[in-house]
Amino acid sequence: MDPGTALAVVSLSFQVFAGCVQGFVLLTEAQNLGKDASYLSTMLELEEYRFVHWAEAVGLLAEPQPKLHPRLNQALAAQLMAQLEKLISEPVQKLRDRYGLRLSAEPPASFSSQSGDAKSGTAQGVLSQALASETRRKILAKAGLIQKNISWPKRLWWAAVDKERLHQLVDDVSKLVGGLWALLEPIQQSEATYMLKRVLHQVISLCSEQEKLKDLRQALHIRQIGTAQESYDLIEITAGLKACRLDDTLGTKGSMNNDVNRTQLGRVMKLHPHLLANYQSQTKDSLSGTATYDGQRVWVEHKVVSRALRRKLASRVERLSELLSQPEDTDFLTLNCLGYFESSDRFVLVYAFPRENAAETGTDPVSLLDLLRSSTLKPTVTQRMRIACDLCKTILAIHTSGWLHKDIRAENIIFFPVSSSPEALTASKPYLTGFFFSRLDSPTEISEKPDGFDLFRDIYTFPGYIEDPEEDIAFSKRLDLYALSCILIEIAEWRPLKHLVRKCIEHHEPQTKILEKVRDWIKENEIENGMVAFRMGEKYALAVSKIFHQTQLVTEGSTSPRDEDTNTLLDVVHELEICRI
Repeated sequence: MDPGTALAVVSLSFQVFAGCVQGFVLLTEAQNLGKDASYLSTMLELEEYRFVHWAEAVGLLAEPQPKLHPRLNQALAAQLMAQLEKLISEPVQKLRDRYGLRLSAEPPASFSSQSGDAKSGTAQGVLSQALASETRRKILAKAGLIQKNISWPKRLWWAAVDKERLHQLVDDVSKLVGGLWALLEPIQQSEATYMLKRVLHQVISLCSEQEKLKDLRQALHIRQIGTAQESYDLIEITAGLKACRLDDTLGTKGSMNNDVNRTQLGRVMKLHPHLLANYQSQTKDSLSGTATYDGQRVWVEHKVVSRALRRKLASRVERLSELLSQPEDTDFLTLNCLGYFESSDRFVLVYAFPRENAAETGTDPVSLLDLLRSSTLKPTVTQRMRIACDLCKTILAIHTSGWLHKDIRAENIIFFPVSSSPEALTASKPYLTGFFFSRLDSPTEISEKPDGFDLFRDIYTFPGYIEDPEEDIAFSKRLDLYALSCILIEIAEWRPLKHLVRKCIEHHEPQTKILEKVRDWIKENEIENGMVAFRMGEKYALAVSKIFHQTQLVTEGSTSPRDEDTNTLLDVVHELEICRI
């Protein structure tokens, strides 16, 4: 193909691309869709973002002129874009005939700005800010569809909507955009998917509107992208967790203490203490263990609180139990909370066993600490990589939803094997428990600390946090990440951290000095001297290094953006997911 013809083809492709963007603008910004169908607008916004991101990946947005990727099947791409443009830029009459949808230039007679319709008339969803209006305007102006910085496609109104047929339109759009993504090379697909996930995590972190987060979760759930590489399950559950957090934060005190309201909303109910029996502590001094509740085998955690803080922390316990009562998900490995009750000096939270564990078999749960102490269990690098990745994804979901765990340690990572065989132990999933000190990530929240200092328990604690009057460090995501980096070292070495550092610490030293030596040992021996890379490979070592170095910004007074810690963990999850042993 001669240069002149090639340029004409590229120009035509950009013109069709811009026509598609214009169609997306008209549909996603149309007013009066209604609350019960608002998730469909979010689905369209998601497809528009994927479409524009695809165009960027193949070179359609290159400056000063589009330059298509040489290995792109341009003929098929042009055909798919033409179909997409025809689908979403069709005249109003064709949309009505094909999908039963009616768009109008004027508000329908039934719409009243003085009524509740005004709220449902707002079309913008949670993803409306992900693709800046300036980007859309620049694309349309470059194609000559609008005058730059002056005009904008006129906003339309939904005069009649058949939700099922609108859903069909969204499905048709999704298939065409998916076809365009399939034209990307595997590496391009992986990078594009990761960038989209990063944007979605940032959107969830910044969003403070519960209904928009619910729409996003429903949109991702319905979409059900087929391949594991493009799975958005973790983002779906994270959007639900953040929506739950906002629901609790914005709820009134009266509604939080009203059992009838909780029943109507499907929330966690207060349980009855007399139905809890056969409690067996995990260890001698542990605040967690197994029991039976109303005949069902359960996991139990005790949160001891002082009388002075009980009333202040009651709402937090309720919010936490609701957060942990979300449907079980393979990317969010926490136990499903059945409810809680108050008993003398404590709150008692009760959790169901995981579905894959037959509680009736009688096989006892075991902690990661128990497994690390075992002299016979030798999991492979692949199995240890899976444990690490599962744990990172769970903590990522907790942080993105606006919570801090505050007690990440090997004793609080529990496995529920179907039998006691080594094969069953290594095949079981790691569930994060021990939410004794968890709280919302907010400076106005009461922050609890453990009483006293216990090296075995507090070895995962960042130096200076527990009791140092000269260095009062507020808890943040980075301190959770520090504990996570310690756990990742244990998984790599497959030994408890206390045993690994015993030669470099003296038990009579001040606690801060001991914890500083632990931190320095991790940095020098495991990261700088390459021991983690030797045990688990370079990808795993890089993941540990990223997390560990992010935590060191605590003492350096970093003023980096709040979402930088979440992005670091997101990078780590991505690297571990694509790593193949």
